Amino acid sequence: MPFTPYHLGPGSLIGLSLFRIFDFPALLIASVIIDIEPFSVLLFNLNYPLHGFFHSFPGGSIVAGFIAATVYFLKNEIKKSMVPLFGVYSHILLDSPLYTDIKPFYPLMINPFYGRLG
Repeated sequence: MPFTPYHLGPGSLIGLSLFRIFDFPALLIASVIIDIEPFSVLLFNLNYPLHGFFHSFPGGSIVAGFIAATVYFLKNEIKKSMVPLFGVYSHILLDSPLYTDIKPFYPLMINPFYGRLG
C-alpha cells in the first residue's frame, strides 16, 4: 500500500466482518506495524530497501509471533492470538503487487505478485 493508513481500511473491513474469530485491535495493529520498517528507512536515511525483510513472509512471521505472544499474554486467549499473523500476511499481500522491492518469499529474490492488480 502506498501509505500505511490505507491498511486500516482493509484491516477494519476484515476485522469487523470476522470479529468473532479475530481480535479487532490486534488485527489493526498487525496490519500497520510492518510499515515501521520503511518509516525507519526514510526517517534515518538508512542504506536499506524501503520494503525489506519484514515485508516478506519470514520477516512478517517474526513480527506476527511477537504480536501473537503479546496478545496471548495480555488477553490470555489462544484463539485470538492468531490474528496478527493474518494481519501481517494481508499487509504483505496488499503491498506485494505494488512494489518491486518487496520479496514476500525471502530469501528468494522474487515477487510473483508484482503488477498483478489489473
